[in-house]
Amino acid sequence: AVVPPEGPDDGNDGDQGAGLEQPVDQGFGRGEDEEPAMEAPMALRPVANFSDVYCSGYIDPEPRDSEVRVAGAELEKESNAQGDVIYLNYGMNQGVRPGDEMAIRRFGGSVVQPVSGEPLGTYVQRLGKLRVIAVQENTSIGAIVESCEDIQVDDQLVEWEEIPIPMAAALPEFDRYAVEPSGGAQGTMVMIKDRLDHAGEGHIIYTDLGAGSGARPGDVLTVYRDNGDLPRLMLGQAVILTVEQNTSTAALTTTVRESSPGDSVEVRSGS
Repeated sequence: AVVPPEGPDDGNDGDQGAGLEQPVDQGFGRGEDEEPAMEAPMALRPVANFSDVYCSGYIDPEPRDSEVRVAGAELEKESNAQGDVIYLNYGMNQGVRPGDEMAIRRFGGSVVQPVSGEPLGTYVQRLGKLRVIAVQENTSIGAIVESCEDIQVDDQLVEWEEIPIPMAAALPEFDRYAVEPSGGAQGTMVMIKDRLDHAGEGHIIYTDLGAGSGARPGDVLTVYRDNGDLPRLMLGQAVILTVEQNTSTAALTTTVRESSPGDSVEVRSGS
């Protein structure tokens, strides 16, 4: 073999190495001044679904009746739901316009604090969403675009408001043996949706922790039962969906035992 004057070809000069797979940098020998690659932050996800938030209801300390009511329906039946057409007792003369969106609601009775008996307000059921499709002088026609429960004559309508759904990268794990108080605000479960006696995972609950207690949508609650001189009995974990001044609505995300009105809740510190 003939060796050229410049020496044997090592394959690294000129274009002779073009097209060959180059070695991958494994990060070894990185200079001291070079920063390591940052891990991508975890994506935020909703802590509840649309139905949990928009069909959950809330406790209003000073409810006001709405004069706008369901006056009838296109079809003669006792109740109506998504896709049905209903009539309202308000029209053009009262400011109703085609395209208006309204929330349908119903008062569901008074709520008291189960331990002290103190009145907390009136339970307001969120029933669905209506869009006005035609308007007359003193009446209007609307289509039910979302429904949580059967909608009936005399149910109330108010202006539609979007409710932000809390977001989180992940909910903390529930430790049934972490019985020490976390230092967060403490309160009481005052009611379960549909006024059930017991609640489990997936149920909607109401507490007496509100904005006045520092509670916020997205806060994680520990649900427990006082156990005398023994450690508190851990029942589960919930996440707050909406907050009023003195109450909040939450969804039970983890349970190890059934809970009931009168059981205790505590904002998980750092949640």
